[in-house]
Amino acid sequence: MLQPVNDITAIQNYSGQYAPSIIRAITEQLSVADDMYVIRNLTAPRKLWRYVANKGLRPIDTSVEDTTREQGKFSSRTITPKTGMKILKVIPEELRQTFLSEQLDPNAKEYPQGFSQYFWEEQGKALAEEIELNVGDSFDPDDIAAFDAADTYTVGEIVKFTRSATDGEEFFECISATTAAQSPTTHPAKWENANARCVVKGICTIVKEERTAGNLAGNVINTGAITNTNALTVIDGSMWDAIPEKVKKVGVTFYVSHSVFNKRVKALRQVKNDGTYYTEAEVKELRNQIIDSNGKGVIKACSWMGESQLIIATIKDNLVMGTNQLSDFNSIGKMVETLHGYKTILKMILAFQVQDLSVLFVNDQN
Repeated sequence: MLQPVNDITAIQNYSGQYAPSIIRAITEQLSVADDMYVIRNLTAPRKLWRYVANKGLRPIDTSVEDTTREQGKFSSRTITPKTGMKILKVIPEELRQTFLSEQLDPNAKEYPQGFSQYFWEEQGKALAEEIELNVGDSFDPDDIAAFDAADTYTVGEIVKFTRSATDGEEFFECISATTAAQSPTTHPAKWENANARCVVKGICTIVKEERTAGNLAGNVINTGAITNTNALTVIDGSMWDAIPEKVKKVGVTFYVSHSVFNKRVKALRQVKNDGTYYTEAEVKELRNQIIDSNGKGVIKACSWMGESQLIIATIKDNLVMGTNQLSDFNSIGKMVETLHGYKTILKMILAFQVQDLSVLFVNDQN
């Protein structure tokens, strides 16, 4: 049985007066595009090229007029677009028995003016929040295996599963260990919808896969768990010290979760409280700057990293986000008229990649 389009219980059969505005949900803004180099016309897989010139300086020798040495080497990584969607149904008649019906024509196709603006703005904001809070640790849908009734699942595992013919194949994360045949249908309390985490492989997922594969050898710094006590020592000390001087001179941004960022601030304040002289202005400045980096080390708290303890340190534009147009995240697609309203869809293209692993530095945490 199909569920109602909106839960209107709170405004059904309402009599009396009401405020002229509807309070907005507090949602995360789509900031991930501000933290990465954005390819704005990505519609097919694209190579991200890197070229490294080889060394060859030598004393002058007038008898030598050629060389057998390679001049440099090209390498590349591929950024591959994935498409996400959100289907919406608009049925104005569902508001007939509410105070919003004052502007509702009997044959209305759109929501009344007092609600339609809120509806579309909130849908766009909610979609942006889903992207913002899921793309860090999200997965390529093609990498997720279908649910197998013969298997048992542990917390954190994700499966493909069709619970409803209407909704089609969806993705579910195990939140409580299962025994054989305990599916999202038979034991829904053991599973949580994970569709938003399976639209595209996220940047944190990519980084952790490269770390596991050994492709970041020499660039992984052991920090252990980040705490209010050790955050300054491991970030401003261990991690910053491990980055080569030639990379530091270019400038390095440390991308961290708000959790890690706040732990570092607490550690900084504790240093001041223990007697090290910092003015409030200095504390404010060092919140976003590696100590003794001369401004070349910047720390940025990112909502898209969720609660992760992973720290990603790299140069400008090395983290890449691909999309067709950022405006696609809240633009309406084809409208299909129905007897009582219409259906429409929001679609967007997303992709993430690291352009150059040699200037990517991470810690050992997830």
